[in-house]
Amino acid sequence: MQVAFHVGAFDTESDIPIRILRANDDILEEEGVIIASPEEYGNALREPLVALRGGVASAGMRDQVVMACTGRPPGDVDRLVITQRGLLAGPDRAVTAEGLYPLAPQRIGALANLFPQDEVEFHFSIISPVLLLQSLSRKRDYAELLDGRPPEQLLWSPVIARMAEAAQGRRLVVWCNEDLPLILPEVVRSLAALDPSTQLRSEDLLLRALLTPEGLRELQDDLAPLPPQAIAARRALTVAALDRHARPGRMDQEISIPGWSEDLVHDLTDLYEDDVSRLAAMPGVTFIAP
Repeated sequence: MQVAFHVGAFDTESDIPIRILRANDDILEEEGVIIASPEEYGNALREPLVALRGGVASAGMRDQVVMACTGRPPGDVDRLVITQRGLLAGPDRAVTAEGLYPLAPQRIGALANLFPQDEVEFHFSIISPVLLLQSLSRKRDYAELLDGRPPEQLLWSPVIARMAEAAQGRRLVVWCNEDLPLILPEVVRSLAALDPSTQLRSEDLLLRALLTPEGLRELQDDLAPLPPQAIAARRALTVAALDRHARPGRMDQEISIPGWSEDLVHDLTDLYEDDVSRLAAMPGVTFIAP
């Protein structure tokens, strides 16, 4: 059996790929793919994780987890997609004095140990630390979040490198939330291990929120003749549509963090882009680029 953990960082649109997959449940059924979110599995992961404390699950415990997540015997499931934003860290541990998601490597090892004989993957969406900080600082004091750490030191590449090491050869797929309008079909197919040529419904779910109705209709007409695997052509048409028909305020987000200047925001954005280039080239990381 294949197991794909879908664990987006906070303030990423990690629900969008799952909503698209659920809109194609007939296709998933044919492929033996089951989507399990917290509504389905409740404490089915937490309880064995606490009991094992990082140890390896027995075959019986593994089967119980599969049953709790899917309601089916393990033999009836070819691929299990487990989705939960907080699997690698709660909001209070996403940004710390130790950096971004410091517990993620440890959590990856523990999650993989629930399925020791299965083919386990991790799919992780990241976001600019600027946007992550702004989101988290709405609920926690900004100074408390960083605990004296300069924001310039909040980089994804160090923790992604440790996650890749903890994955021990298992597939680690990473993408940027900012790129999602262009790469969403690839993310969806990666999560469900679908062939690139698979026709899916509702793939424009995110674009419906980003484009004006007129722009969306125009793009849909332009994309209609293209097969799903015409990735470059689809992305070029999508970029053009977003340039011409984006809803006001949807593509740009105002940054308002106490004490931050516009220059600092630009500098941190440049650091993020450089950091993404580094992690995209890391061994053990499959990066979905636009």
